[in-house]
Amino acid sequence: FQSFANDQLIIFNRNSIHTVFNTVNLTSATVKQVTDEVGCLARRSIEQIGSEVLFLSDNGVYGISFVDEYNLRGTALPLSEPINKTIQRINKAHADKAVSAYFDNRYYLAVPLLNEDGSGTETITENNAVIIYNFLNKQWESIDTYGNGTTTFDILDLIVAGKGTNRAVYAINKQGGIHNNSIVFY
Repeated sequence: FQSFANDQLIIFNRNSIHTVFNTVNLTSATVKQVTDEVGCLARRSIEQIGSEVLFLSDNGVYGISFVDEYNLRGTALPLSEPINKTIQRINKAHADKAVSAYFDNRYYLAVPLLNEDGSGTETITENNAVIIYNFLNKQWESIDTYGNGTTTFDILDLIVAGKGTNRAVYAINKQGGIHNNSIVFY
């Protein structure tokens, strides 16, 4: 579920997306299907950014846009089409653990990314990479991996924190570590 403007709720299923209207008064609530061609794979990958809602699906990162006050429209191609080779490396068995954050005109998405040769399906079960989409450039700008093959960072969450100009996206790991770019706190 994702709250939406004007007493609306977006419901993300695995293979469909719906909008519920009049959520305050459930006796008059109505449901409208947005699409049955795509759905959400990881509930914590959903981010509302201006008039768009981004999310990870089985086929990549998709977006739905507000057409007007009451209507949403899905995109035909995934936003992640240019990095499809990377998206195909996401361990689908554990992709539901993906998490996201939005900060500084960027969509950050942490995923369990298999090795380039496709290996690691048994060992890569936690989020070990962050892919970043830049809204200003309208393109994917970075794929950052964590761990060196023997140790992993296992990203549990991405949070935006800090004060004033020191705000940033921080990755939190299973051991309680906090990571921001090249700075690691334990």
